Amino acid sequence: MAIITLTTDMGTRDHYVAALKAKILMIDIEAKIVDITHDIEHYNISHAAYVLKAVYGDFPKGTIHLLSVGAHDNAGHKYLAAKIEEYYFTAPDNGVLSLLYDGDIQARIISDATANTPFPEKNIMAVYAAKLSVTPDIDKIGKPYTNIKKLLQRNIIKNKNIIKGCVIHGDIYGNCVTNITFKDFDEICAGRKYLISFGRNTAENINNHYYEIEHGQYGLIFNDAGNLEIFIQSGSAKQLLGLRYDISDATTVSVSFFPDI
Repeated sequence: MAIITLTTDMGTRDHYVAALKAKILMIDIEAKIVDITHDIEHYNISHAAYVLKAVYGDFPKGTIHLLSVGAHDNAGHKYLAAKIEEYYFTAPDNGVLSLLYDGDIQARIISDATANTPFPEKNIMAVYAAKLSVTPDIDKIGKPYTNIKKLLQRNIIKNKNIIKGCVIHGDIYGNCVTNITFKDFDEICAGRKYLISFGRNTAENINNHYYEIEHGQYGLIFNDAGNLEIFIQSGSAKQLLGLRYDISDATTVSVSFFPDI
């Protein structure tokens, strides 16, 4: 039984999500459909990429992920089926796949400007997601496509004594997720003491659990996706610490490492 996940900015107050599911089930009645979220911020490609990147690998290999955000603002009206590692995706060619994965992506174009539909999520992406669930062979659909639209990643700046990054996502709890990863931190830290600066605040340690911090106090933790996250116990770091997502500011959060004595 194939698993098809849905990640969209459609919300749940209208019929749109149900229409996606109906289209999939018309093609594959046995498909197992999982909602990841339909509350992606409208047209926020970075938000969609972060959310799906954090979870797609937790599903069994061969899972098909339908990823739709800003589909109606898709210049050229190109839609893709793609294979990343052992997972399949259908998505608009608006740069979201390049933010999701920075390696080689095997892609097939499943539609172009000749496909005139007001509901591409249903009539293109859902159709091909269902086709992949019936025949999980990407080479048998569409035609090869190598000119995937790419967007610049918000990369960290690092050397042997400092990591500078930025807030890339604010979750529903007001936690501020950064692009500083445990891998980069652990590689440079090498057991040294450090000081983390963000806004007007600093911290000298990273917590292992949220509950280690008293109510109303801020802390830092590496979340389940491996990203450094700033939080306030029972509060919103986004609101109370004045941190914000800003593509032009790559120095919102910095980690300075002290030399060994």
